[in-house]
Parts: sequence; structure tokens; C-alpha cells
Amino acid sequence: MRPSSCSWIASSTSLSSADVASSSTRIGAFLSTTRAIATNSEEDRFEGVTESDVIVYRREFSSTNHDLYVYTWAGNASTAVAVTSDRENYLASLSTGDFVYERFVNGDQSMDIVVYSVTGASIAALGETGADDFTFQAVLSDDTVVYLHETSTPVLYAHPASGSAVAVATGNAPVFKQ
Repeated sequence: MRPSSCSWIASSTSLSSADVASSSTRIGAFLSTTRAIATNSEEDRFEGVTESDVIVYRREFSSTNHDLYVYTWAGNASTAVAVTSDRENYLASLSTGDFVYERFVNGDQSMDIVVYSVTGASIAALGETGADDFTFQAVLSDDTVVYLHETSTPVLYAHPASGSAVAVATGNAPVFKQ
């Protein structure tokens, strides 16, 4: 790295440009390859990167139809996660590389919570009951997904990575809202 190309780094540190250039600590990376991962006539938007370095992006066909896709650098391929007439949005990554997304179902106007398995290329709905809404709350350090089942008497659930959901609390909706 040339010292002259490090002036912007040096100006924000106590190091000189020459010190930054000779430092064993580097900021950023030199990339030798650039790939276009989403090229089509629809609107593609970056959603996130999972713990296993899989890129998640959303293809918007309309304001009510968003489909999720994943891209793997090693395979240089995109795979559809959910291709429906509904609206899917990425929410959070699990330590396994799998991720959580929400699905707004146009037919019954409900919100579902779904986990996508990157390795199995499959989905598992955590919260999905007719016209009820499920609202994502958090992912815990052990990959337990916490979500709210919004009904006349809301229920807060914790769904571990392996096993069934457990009702954590029942009560007033405002208590659980973030």
C-alpha cells in the first residue's frame, strides 16, 4: 500500500500515512473479483448476510410482492427462498447460518414468522395460524427465536433451534411491543 493512499486513514488516527501503510493491521480488503448477483428488470435490494456468509436479497415485483433469494459466493449461484405472491422480508441470522424472515400473506392479511435453512434449502413456519399476526421480537444467543402471537390475548413464545415453541408469557400486547 502506498503511503499517499493512506492519508484519509492517517488523518483520523495519530499515525502518519507512512506508518499506516507499513502497519500489519489493514482496514478493508483488496478484491480481485466482482460479481453481479442480481441482474434483472425488477428491483433487487440487499437484506443481510448470514453467519455462514450467505447474502440475502429481496426482489420486489410490486409493493405487495417481495421474494427472498440467497447467494453463495462459493457456488456463484442464487437460490429462491420464497417465491410467492406474498411479501417476505429478512429479519435476523442464526449462528448456524440459517435465518428468520417475516411473510405478509396477502390472502388473509396476516404476518407469519419463518426460518429458512440454508443447508437444507427448506423453510419452517414458526408462527402461522390463519389470519393471526406473529411479530418477531429477537434471536437469543442459543438461536431461540422469540416472537409474539398477536390475538385478543397476546402470547409471547420462545422457539428453540430444536424443539417446539414454549409460551413464555400471556397478556397485554403493549407489554411485549418493542
